[in-house]
Amino acid sequence: DCTESFYAGLRATLTATPQYGSSFAGWEGACSGTGSCELVIDAPRTVTARFTLLPARTFGVTSTDDAPDAAPGDGVCATSTGACTLRAAIAEANAYQAPAAIDLPAGTYRRTVDESLQITRTLTIAGAGAATTVVDAAGLGRVFAIRSSAVVTMVKLTVKGGLQQAPDPN
Repeated sequence: DCTESFYAGLRATLTATPQYGSSFAGWEGACSGTGSCELVIDAPRTVTARFTLLPARTFGVTSTDDAPDAAPGDGVCATSTGACTLRAAIAEANAYQAPAAIDLPAGTYRRTVDESLQITRTLTIAGAGAATTVVDAAGLGRVFAIRSSAVVTMVKLTVKGGLQQAPDPN
């Protein structure tokens, strides 16, 4: 909530910037739509920016392959073959603007791509059980590279086969 006083005739541009976990729903009052709000201050004006909370999103992995998402950020976890891999699910979770979760069924998810699994946002990865859900870097380097601002929870899975490396710059 804010109130400001401006000189008559002033041109003002208002831009709504949602915080992580929300999206801009639109303007009310002297402005409408979802773009920037352009005002000429020639009388008292009231403008309200409306935001909505984004729901948590869960991506269900369907393949133990190590393949990237075909179109990261489109909201669909799918490789070029249509499967949802752990790498593809992480890419979609990173692009999502709210906390996300990944359901990881029983299986061994062995890295074959020479790049760690990059996590940049708040994420929960839930396996089917530590004895049955294994994420294995297969000696290719780090298993996960987690940005320092990300809050990551991993439950009911085993992580193995990673190599110690220098700290990730992210």
